[in-house]
Amino acid sequence: MVIRTIRIAAAAVLGLGLLAGPVQSKTVTLKFAHWVPPVHPLHKAFVAWGTSITEKSGGSIKFQYFPASQLGKASDHYDMAKTGIADAVWINPGFNPGRWPVTSLPEQPLMLKEPLGASRALTAWYAEFADREMTDAKNCLMHTMVPLTIFSTRKAIKTPADLKGVKMRPSNATQARIFKQAGAVTVFSPFPKIRDTFERGIATASTGVHGALIAFGGHKATKYIMDVPLFGAVWNIVLNKAAYNKLDAGQKAVVDAHCSPEWAVRIADPVAQSDWAGEKKLRAMGKTFVPISDADKAAWRKFSAPALDAWKKDVAKRGFDPEAVYKSLIDKLRTEKALVE
Repeated sequence: MVIRTIRIAAAAVLGLGLLAGPVQSKTVTLKFAHWVPPVHPLHKAFVAWGTSITEKSGGSIKFQYFPASQLGKASDHYDMAKTGIADAVWINPGFNPGRWPVTSLPEQPLMLKEPLGASRALTAWYAEFADREMTDAKNCLMHTMVPLTIFSTRKAIKTPADLKGVKMRPSNATQARIFKQAGAVTVFSPFPKIRDTFERGIATASTGVHGALIAFGGHKATKYIMDVPLFGAVWNIVLNKAAYNKLDAGQKAVVDAHCSPEWAVRIADPVAQSDWAGEKKLRAMGKTFVPISDADKAAWRKFSAPALDAWKKDVAKRGFDPEAVYKSLIDKLRTEKALVE
Protein backbone atom coordinates (compact mmCIF):
# COMPACT_ATOMS: atom_id res chain seq x y z
CA MET A 1 0.00 0.00 0.00
CA VAL A 2 2.84 2.35 0.87
CA ILE A 3 4.65 1.58 -2.41
CA ARG A 4 1.42 2.18 -4.37
CA THR A 5 0.96 5.56 -2.65
CA ILE A 6 4.52 6.61 -3.49
CA ARG A 7 4.02 5.68 -7.14
CA ILE A 8 0.82 7.71 -7.32
CA ALA A 9 2.53 10.72 -5.75
CA ALA A 10 5.47 10.46 -8.14
CA ALA A 11 3.13 10.27 -11.12
CA ALA A 12 1.30 13.34 -9.87
CA VAL A 13 4.55 15.30 -9.58
CA LEU A 14 5.61 14.22 -13.07
CA GLY A 15 2.24 15.22 -14.42
CA LEU A 16 2.54 18.66 -12.90
CA GLY A 17 5.96 19.04 -14.53
CA LEU A 18 4.56 18.14 -17.92
CA LEU A 19 1.72 20.60 -17.54
CA ALA A 20 4.12 23.37 -16.54
CA GLY A 21 6.03 23.05 -19.86
CA PRO A 22 9.58 24.35 -20.50
CA VAL A 23 11.13 26.87 -18.16
CA GLN A 24 10.58 30.38 -19.53
CA SER A 25 13.57 32.66 -20.05
CA LYS A 26 13.81 35.62 -17.74
CA THR A 27 12.96 38.85 -19.54
CA VAL A 28 15.88 41.29 -19.86
CA THR A 29 16.08 44.76 -21.36
CA LEU A 30 19.39 45.70 -22.97
CA LYS A 31 20.52 49.27 -23.60
CA PHE A 32 21.75 49.83 -27.18
CA ALA A 33 23.79 53.03 -27.62
CA HIS A 34 25.19 54.71 -30.73
CA TRP A 35 25.81 58.24 -31.99
CA VAL A 36 23.89 58.65 -35.27
CA PRO A 37 20.49 60.42 -35.22
CA PRO A 38 17.24 58.42 -35.12
CA VAL A 39 16.46 59.39 -38.74
CA HIS A 40 19.68 57.78 -40.00
CA PRO A 41 19.34 54.49 -41.94
CA LEU A 42 21.72 52.86 -39.47
CA HIS A 43 19.44 53.53 -36.52
CA LYS A 44 16.63 51.84 -38.37
CA ALA A 45 18.95 48.89 -39.11
CA PHE A 46 19.86 48.62 -35.41
CA VAL A 47 16.19 48.60 -34.47
CA ALA A 48 15.54 45.86 -37.03
CA TRP A 49 18.41 43.85 -35.53
CA GLY A 50 17.06 44.27 -32.01
CA THR A 51 13.47 43.60 -33.05
CA SER A 52 14.51 40.33 -34.64
CA ILE A 53 16.29 39.29 -31.44
CA THR A 54 13.17 40.13 -29.45
CA GLU A 55 11.00 38.05 -31.75
CA LYS A 56 13.36 35.07 -31.91
CA SER A 57 13.77 35.08 -28.12
CA GLY A 58 10.02 34.90 -27.61
CA GLY A 59 10.00 38.44 -26.24
CA SER A 60 12.49 37.64 -23.47
CA ILE A 61 15.20 40.01 -24.82
CA LYS A 62 14.10 43.59 -25.31
CA PHE A 63 16.04 46.68 -26.28
CA GLN A 64 16.03 50.31 -25.24
CA TYR A 65 17.78 52.57 -27.75
CA PHE A 66 19.99 55.56 -27.02
CA PRO A 67 20.90 57.22 -30.36
CA ALA A 68 22.68 60.53 -31.02
CA SER A 69 25.37 60.17 -28.32
CA GLN A 70 22.84 60.25 -25.48
CA LEU A 71 25.04 58.11 -23.23
CA GLY A 72 28.44 59.36 -24.37
CA LYS A 73 30.49 60.64 -27.28
CA ALA A 74 31.33 58.41 -30.23
CA SER A 75 34.88 57.60 -29.15
CA ASP A 76 33.65 56.44 -25.72
CA HIS A 77 31.21 53.78 -26.88
CA TYR A 78 33.51 50.78 -26.52
CA ASP A 79 34.29 51.76 -22.93
CA MET A 80 30.57 52.19 -22.34
CA ALA A 81 30.14 48.53 -23.25
CA LYS A 82 33.19 47.58 -21.20
CA THR A 83 31.88 49.23 -18.05
CA GLY A 84 28.18 48.47 -18.49
CA ILE A 85 26.93 51.98 -19.17
CA ALA A 86 25.41 50.30 -22.24
CA ASP A 87 24.83 46.63 -23.02
CA ALA A 88 25.23 46.88 -26.79
CA VAL A 89 27.06 49.61 -28.68
CA TRP A 90 28.11 50.53 -32.19
CA ILE A 91 31.75 51.56 -32.46
CA ASN A 92 34.21 52.80 -35.05
CA PRO A 93 37.58 51.32 -34.00
CA GLY A 94 39.28 54.12 -35.93
CA PHE A 95 38.04 56.57 -33.30
CA ASN A 96 40.48 54.90 -30.88
CA PRO A 97 43.65 54.77 -33.03
CA GLY A 98 46.17 52.12 -32.06
CA ARG A 99 43.91 50.39 -29.56
CA TRP A 100 42.94 47.45 -31.81
CA PRO A 101 45.55 47.37 -34.60
CA VAL A 102 44.10 44.30 -36.33
CA THR A 103 40.89 46.22 -37.08
CA SER A 104 42.77 48.91 -39.02
CA LEU A 105 43.89 46.58 -41.83
CA PRO A 106 40.75 47.21 -43.96
CA GLU A 107 41.56 50.93 -43.78
CA GLN A 108 44.46 50.42 -46.20
CA PRO A 109 43.82 51.96 -49.63
CA LEU A 110 42.36 49.98 -52.52
CA MET A 111 41.29 46.98 -50.48
CA LEU A 112 37.48 47.03 -50.03
CA LYS A 113 35.58 47.13 -53.32
CA GLU A 114 31.97 47.27 -52.12
CA PRO A 115 30.20 47.16 -48.74
CA LEU A 116 27.91 44.12 -48.74
CA GLY A 117 30.22 41.25 -49.63
CA ALA A 118 32.93 43.06 -47.68
CA SER A 119 30.78 43.17 -44.53
CA ARG A 120 30.15 39.45 -44.81
CA ALA A 121 33.89 38.84 -45.20
CA LEU A 122 34.87 41.23 -42.41
CA THR A 123 32.62 39.63 -39.81
CA ALA A 124 33.97 36.16 -40.58
CA TRP A 125 37.54 37.48 -40.65
CA TYR A 126 37.53 39.45 -37.41
CA ALA A 127 35.79 36.66 -35.52
CA GLU A 128 39.14 34.81 -35.76
CA PHE A 129 40.96 37.54 -33.83
CA ALA A 130 38.44 39.55 -31.79
CA ASP A 131 38.69 37.53 -28.56
CA ARG A 132 42.43 38.23 -28.43
CA GLU A 133 42.11 41.93 -29.25
CA MET A 134 38.81 43.26 -27.85
CA THR A 135 39.25 41.54 -24.52
CA ASP A 136 37.08 43.84 -22.39
CA ALA A 137 33.84 43.36 -24.33
CA LYS A 138 32.27 40.81 -26.66
CA ASN A 139 32.56 41.51 -30.37
CA CYS A 140 29.35 40.70 -32.22
CA LEU A 141 29.89 41.64 -35.85
CA MET A 142 31.91 43.94 -38.09
CA HIS A 143 30.59 45.79 -41.12
CA THR A 144 31.67 48.45 -43.53
CA MET A 145 29.94 51.05 -45.67
CA VAL A 146 30.55 52.24 -49.21
CA PRO A 147 34.36 52.73 -49.36
CA LEU A 148 35.51 56.29 -48.85
CA THR A 149 36.79 58.40 -51.70
CA ILE A 150 38.29 61.91 -51.86
CA PHE A 151 36.21 65.06 -52.28
CA SER A 152 38.02 68.29 -53.10
CA THR A 153 37.15 71.92 -53.59
CA ARG A 154 40.06 73.31 -55.61
CA LYS A 155 41.75 70.66 -57.72
CA ALA A 156 41.31 67.09 -58.87
CA ILE A 157 43.21 64.52 -56.85
CA LYS A 158 44.24 61.29 -58.58
CA THR A 159 47.52 60.17 -56.99
CA PRO A 160 49.47 60.79 -53.77
CA ALA A 161 51.59 63.32 -55.65
CA ASP A 162 48.49 65.52 -56.00
CA LEU A 163 48.21 65.82 -52.21
CA LYS A 164 51.33 67.91 -51.68
CA GLY A 165 50.38 71.11 -49.85
CA VAL A 166 46.67 70.22 -49.77
CA LYS A 167 44.78 70.88 -46.54
CA MET A 168 43.39 67.39 -46.16
CA ARG A 169 40.82 66.06 -43.70
CA PRO A 170 41.46 62.33 -43.02
CA SER A 171 38.88 59.98 -41.55
CA ASN A 172 41.27 57.90 -39.45
CA ALA A 173 44.87 57.51 -38.33
CA THR A 174 45.80 55.27 -41.27
CA GLN A 175 44.78 57.95 -43.74
CA ALA A 176 46.49 60.68 -41.71
CA ARG A 177 49.76 58.74 -41.84
CA ILE A 178 49.53 58.34 -45.63
CA PHE A 179 48.47 61.95 -46.28
CA LYS A 180 51.27 63.40 -44.14
CA GLN A 181 53.77 61.24 -45.97
CA ALA A 182 52.43 62.70 -49.25
CA GLY A 183 53.05 66.23 -48.01
CA ALA A 184 49.47 67.16 -47.18
CA VAL A 185 48.55 69.32 -44.21
CA THR A 186 46.18 67.17 -42.17
CA VAL A 187 43.14 68.87 -40.66
CA PHE A 188 41.03 67.06 -38.08
CA SER A 189 37.36 67.97 -38.12
CA PRO A 190 34.13 65.98 -37.69
CA PHE A 191 32.57 65.06 -41.03
CA PRO A 192 29.17 66.49 -39.99
CA LYS A 193 30.92 69.89 -40.15
CA ILE A 194 32.26 69.28 -43.66
CA ARG A 195 30.31 72.14 -45.28
CA ASP A 196 31.74 74.70 -42.87
CA THR A 197 35.18 73.09 -43.12
CA PHE A 198 35.15 73.41 -46.92
CA GLU A 199 33.48 76.83 -47.19
CA ARG A 200 35.87 78.44 -44.70
CA GLY A 201 38.88 76.81 -46.35
CA ILE A 202 39.86 74.98 -43.17
CA ALA A 203 40.34 71.98 -45.45
CA THR A 204 40.22 71.83 -49.23
CA ALA A 205 39.87 68.04 -49.49
CA SER A 206 38.42 65.24 -47.40
CA THR A 207 37.71 61.56 -47.48
CA GLY A 208 34.08 60.55 -47.15
CA VAL A 209 31.08 58.89 -48.77
CA HIS A 210 28.62 60.38 -51.24
CA GLY A 211 25.43 60.15 -49.21
CA ALA A 212 26.97 61.73 -46.12
CA LEU A 213 28.52 64.52 -48.21
CA ILE A 214 25.03 65.54 -49.32
CA ALA A 215 23.45 64.96 -45.91
CA PHE A 216 25.88 67.37 -44.25
CA GLY A 217 25.89 69.94 -47.08
CA GLY A 218 29.50 69.45 -48.14
CA HIS A 219 28.43 68.97 -51.76
CA LYS A 220 27.75 72.70 -52.04
CA ALA A 221 31.50 73.41 -51.94
CA THR A 222 32.74 70.21 -53.60
CA LYS A 223 33.96 70.39 -57.19
CA TYR A 224 35.90 67.15 -57.71
CA ILE A 225 35.21 63.57 -56.65
CA MET A 226 37.71 60.75 -57.06
CA ASP A 227 35.90 57.99 -58.96
CA VAL A 228 37.28 54.94 -57.13
CA PRO A 229 36.60 53.14 -53.81
CA LEU A 230 39.85 54.25 -52.18
CA PHE A 231 39.70 53.71 -48.42
CA GLY A 232 37.81 51.23 -46.28
CA ALA A 233 36.51 51.82 -42.79
CA VAL A 234 34.95 49.41 -40.33
CA TRP A 235 32.34 49.51 -37.58
CA ASN A 236 31.45 46.91 -34.95
CA ILE A 237 28.51 46.02 -32.76
CA VAL A 238 29.97 45.15 -29.36
CA LEU A 239 28.28 43.72 -26.27
CA ASN A 240 28.88 44.09 -22.56
CA LYS A 241 30.27 40.75 -21.38
CA ALA A 242 28.38 40.66 -18.10
CA ALA A 243 25.05 41.36 -19.81
CA TYR A 244 25.70 38.62 -22.37
CA ASN A 245 26.82 36.10 -19.73
CA LYS A 246 23.62 36.64 -17.71
CA LEU A 247 21.54 35.37 -20.64
CA ASP A 248 20.46 31.75 -20.53
CA ALA A 249 21.63 29.26 -23.16
CA GLY A 250 18.61 29.79 -25.41
CA GLN A 251 18.93 33.57 -25.29
CA LYS A 252 22.66 33.39 -26.04
CA ALA A 253 21.91 31.22 -29.06
CA VAL A 254 19.52 33.86 -30.38
CA VAL A 255 22.06 36.66 -29.89
CA ASP A 256 24.84 34.58 -31.45
CA ALA A 257 22.67 33.98 -34.52
CA HIS A 258 22.44 37.76 -34.92
CA CYS A 259 26.22 38.19 -34.65
CA SER A 260 26.69 36.75 -38.11
CA PRO A 261 27.99 37.65 -41.57
CA GLU A 262 24.39 37.70 -42.81
CA TRP A 263 23.36 40.26 -40.22
CA ALA A 264 26.45 42.33 -40.96
CA VAL A 265 25.13 42.64 -44.52
CA ARG A 266 21.67 43.59 -43.25
CA ILE A 267 23.21 46.35 -41.12
CA ALA A 268 25.34 47.63 -44.00
CA ASP A 269 22.70 47.50 -46.72
CA PRO A 270 20.47 50.51 -45.84
CA VAL A 271 23.47 52.82 -45.63
CA ALA A 272 24.90 51.43 -48.85
CA GLN A 273 21.63 52.12 -50.63
CA SER A 274 21.66 55.68 -49.30
CA ASP A 275 25.24 56.27 -50.40
CA TRP A 276 24.69 54.81 -53.85
CA ALA A 277 21.68 57.08 -54.24
CA GLY A 278 23.88 59.97 -53.12
CA GLU A 279 26.43 59.18 -55.82
CA LYS A 280 23.71 59.32 -58.48
CA LYS A 281 22.56 62.69 -57.14
CA LEU A 282 26.10 64.09 -57.25
CA ARG A 283 26.52 62.93 -60.84
CA ALA A 284 23.19 64.55 -61.73
CA MET A 285 24.43 67.79 -60.14
CA GLY A 286 27.28 67.82 -62.65
CA LYS A 287 30.10 67.31 -60.17
CA THR A 288 33.38 66.30 -61.81
CA PHE A 289 34.10 62.62 -61.16
CA VAL A 290 37.82 62.02 -61.66
CA PRO A 291 38.67 58.68 -63.31
CA ILE A 292 41.55 56.66 -61.87
CA SER A 293 43.81 54.57 -64.14
CA ASP A 294 45.59 51.32 -63.29
CA ALA A 295 48.81 53.34 -63.11
CA ASP A 296 47.20 55.68 -60.57
CA LYS A 297 46.14 52.68 -58.47
CA ALA A 298 49.66 51.31 -58.64
CA ALA A 299 50.97 54.65 -57.41
CA TRP A 300 48.64 54.53 -54.38
CA ARG A 301 49.66 50.97 -53.53
CA LYS A 302 53.37 51.75 -53.83
CA PHE A 303 53.07 54.93 -51.84
CA SER A 304 51.02 53.34 -49.04
CA ALA A 305 53.34 50.33 -48.63
CA PRO A 306 55.10 51.93 -45.62
CA ALA A 307 51.73 52.31 -43.89
CA LEU A 308 51.05 48.62 -44.41
CA ASP A 309 54.51 47.79 -43.08
CA ALA A 310 53.81 49.91 -40.01
CA TRP A 311 50.54 48.03 -39.52
CA LYS A 312 52.38 44.71 -39.65
CA LYS A 313 54.81 45.87 -36.97
CA ASP A 314 51.99 47.08 -34.71
CA VAL A 315 50.12 43.79 -35.07
CA ALA A 316 53.25 41.72 -34.43
CA LYS A 317 53.89 43.64 -31.20
CA ARG A 318 50.46 42.53 -29.99
CA GLY A 319 51.29 38.88 -30.58
CA PHE A 320 49.56 38.33 -33.93
CA ASP A 321 51.06 36.88 -37.09
CA PRO A 322 50.60 39.82 -39.50
CA GLU A 323 51.00 37.71 -42.63
CA ALA A 324 48.33 35.26 -41.46
CA VAL A 325 45.95 38.10 -40.51
CA TYR A 326 46.52 39.77 -43.88
CA LYS A 327 46.08 36.57 -45.89
CA SER A 328 42.89 35.69 -44.05
CA LEU A 329 41.27 39.02 -44.94
CA ILE A 330 42.42 38.98 -48.57
CA ASP A 331 41.15 35.41 -49.04
CA LYS A 332 37.74 36.19 -47.54
CA LEU A 333 37.31 39.41 -49.52
CA ARG A 334 38.28 37.62 -52.72
CA THR A 335 35.77 34.85 -52.02
CA GLU A 336 33.04 37.48 -51.63
CA LYS A 337 34.24 39.34 -54.74
CA ALA A 338 34.71 42.38 -52.53
CA LEU A 339 38.46 42.90 -53.05
CA VAL A 340 39.86 45.66 -55.27
CA GLU A 341 42.07 43.67 -57.64
